[in-house]
Amino acid sequence: MSGIKSKMAMSLLEVMAAVLILGIVVAPLASFFIMSNQRARWTAQERRALSLAEAHIEELRQEKFASLFLSEEEGSEYPSITVGIYTIYTEYEEIDVEEPSSGKTFRVYQVVVRVEWGNRQVRLSTISSVNR
Repeated sequence: MSGIKSKMAMSLLEVMAAVLILGIVVAPLASFFIMSNQRARWTAQERRALSLAEAHIEELRQEKFASLFLSEEEGSEYPSITVGIYTIYTEYEEIDVEEPSSGKTFRVYQVVVRVEWGNRQVRLSTISSVNR
């Protein structure tokens, strides 16, 4: 009878050691999977923000940027737009460029679309001219 108790006790110690070893191995793997999941969520949000910025620039391009460049209001910022957790800001800057061959100066606009959410942001820019 004492041999049976000894074998059972040894089995219990073995199981406890196996659980401890398994816990030591699984804990770092669990944190790796949690970080991977968080990074995937951030990447998805970033791609969505970039998609919104691209769509906004295309919308402005369809209007030939007239709503920005030909407005009566002074200032270089377009009203912001909120889409879910994202806020879209549009800014533009006038740049005078000299053509090297003729020496003529013409005006172009650098349009920057910034999409913010939480404490993160993406920027997308393009250059346009009223004369094109």
